[in-house]
Formats: sequence, structure tokens, C-alpha cells
Amino acid sequence: MTAQEISGLSQRGYLTNWSNWRAAIVLGLISSSYSTVISQLAAAQVGRDAAVDWMSVAAIPGRDAMLQTEPTWISIAVGIGFHQWADFSWALVFFGLLGRWTAGFSPRALAVIVIPWAALTSAFEWLLLVPVFPFAQPIFTLQQLTGSDFWCTRRRP
Repeated sequence: MTAQEISGLSQRGYLTNWSNWRAAIVLGLISSSYSTVISQLAAAQVGRDAAVDWMSVAAIPGRDAMLQTEPTWISIAVGIGFHQWADFSWALVFFGLLGRWTAGFSPRALAVIVIPWAALTSAFEWLLLVPVFPFAQPIFTLQQLTGSDFWCTRRRP
């Protein structure tokens, strides 16, 4: 195949645009780190223990071995890593795999799409991936913070 043929295939969208994947990687690292920091800081605001939450998340890939009476550094690290992997993966799907369509979105369009995308991916994770496939943990308690937690919890002095 000549360079001209490859260029033609690329222009028609048959070849992957690697700049979409690079952007997906960078945005995945940024968004997963931001999400982790927000989860850590928000836990106390809604009466949660962040270390216990990370241990609970670690129990998804690590099973019962991660559950202890007191969260260990290993379980916290596994929980944070698994959380970041999930967020990073969704960024790769949105900006990498679907980059052919999402690369042209304006900031305003992205702002409109972000809430439905978050709801869709969260529902997919907690209704299918965690309890059914591939982790098959139907007894895993869903202790994920939601918007209603923030509205219903008041901070008391």
C-alpha cells in the first residue's frame, strides 16, 4: 500500500486518528485523577470514611481478600487504582474509540453531553459490570455517592 493510499484511507476515516487516542490518554489521566481527589474530599462531607470506601472498591477486583476490619494501604491503593482505571477506560472509549464523532464537539456540546454520559457509564458499571460481568459480585453493596447524597446531607457544626 502506498503512502497516498494510506492517506486516502485516513481522510475517509478508515484509519485511527492517533491524536484522538493521545487526547483520550491525557484527558483520562486528568479526569480520573480529578475524580479521585473529589471522591476523597467529598467522603467526609457526606459522612463517609474515604479509606473504607476505597477498600470497598478494592473488593471488586480483589474480592474478599481486600476486606479487613481496618483498611490497609494495599486495599486503599488497589481501590484507588481500580477507580482510576475505570475512569481512564471511559475516557478512552469516549475520546479514543468514539473519537471519530466526539473530536469535533465544541466545549458547549461536551458540557451538554457530560451529564448523560456520566449517568450512562455509571449505570453500566453498577448495573452490569460489577454485579454480572466480568466481576460477578451480586452481593457487592452499592455505596456510590450520588447527587442526592449531597443535597440531603447537611453539614452540622
